[in-house]
Amino acid sequence: MEASIAGGLGYVDLSHGIGPGRQRATRKHSAMTPKERASLAEQLLSNALFGELFDSIEKNSVEAMIFAPDDETRARSAMRVQAIRTLRSDCEACLRSTREPKAAPA
Repeated sequence: MEASIAGGLGYVDLSHGIGPGRQRATRKHSAMTPKERASLAEQLLSNALFGELFDSIEKNSVEAMIFAPDDETRARSAMRVQAIRTLRSDCEACLRSTREPKAAPA
């Protein structure tokens, strides 16, 4: 397993576990239709576990940032907070960009 830490957030390559009959989930987001992206974003945002996990990670990262013993730790924690907030806002943007516009009142 290959793992690299970028900005304090982990990326793990799990391709070693792909064998015969299995497909790698490498479909690029640009290949998805806007409706597919919105559907997946809605699933993430409506998932209670997703919300709890990200709330907890964000809270812990903010606390780590406040009580960091040095600037490097503080910066790494700040990047985690920014990444979590960006992911949430990107999901919300996917939903907004595909919702049917409401007609203006007459």
